[in-house]
Amino acid sequence: MRMSQELQIGKAGEYLVCCDLALKGFIAFPSDQGLPYDVLLDNGKRLFKIQVKTTMGPRQIPQRAKTSFAYIYNIKKHGKNNTKRYTQDEIDIFALVALDIMKVGYM
Repeated sequence: MRMSQELQIGKAGEYLVCCDLALKGFIAFPSDQGLPYDVLLDNGKRLFKIQVKTTMGPRQIPQRAKTSFAYIYNIKKHGKNNTKRYTQDEIDIFALVALDIMKVGYM
């Protein structure tokens, strides 16, 4: 069974975050499917729940007179059809991944 392209892009982002954190000296590993977070980070004192948002590249920003491009991420909602909002109990950190340039930002 083949994974959808969207799922493959998401998985690539999750593994890139794990790699990035490991190279920075942290212990990080992907979580199980169906959880509100994608990666667990162990900093030696506590576990952090990381939600990974991945994009393939910049997109045109809608409703602008001048053409502008930006990396756009939806960090407010999740679940089927984006019907659920994230809560403070579910996520500690968001990792924003730009696959085209292989960069990760954290917030």
